[in-house]
Amino acid sequence: MYDITSITTGVASAKDNLANVYANDKKIVVDFNLLEASAVEFDVYNTQGMLISKQNGTFNNGNNHVVLNAALKTGVYMVKITIDGRFSINKIIL
Repeated sequence: MYDITSITTGVASAKDNLANVYANDKKIVVDFNLLEASAVEFDVYNTQGMLISKQNGTFNNGNNHVVLNAALKTGVYMVKITIDGRFSINKIIL
């Protein structure tokens, strides 16, 4: 086995997670905090890697709350959140 703790991937570690992602009434909800107004992009993928939904916008500094506009069935999805060139990927189960 290889020690992968030293490999730089561009994906934030759990302690550096950019957002809190959770399910509420079969919708994906994202809470995040920005230090300054920034463009944020949300991409939702299925387990086969197919892009299901894409949403973006400019958000103010401070706490933000977004409900993604994606018509999703019960299943497992990956949510990629990109803020200022940094991204995190979160798994969500609906």
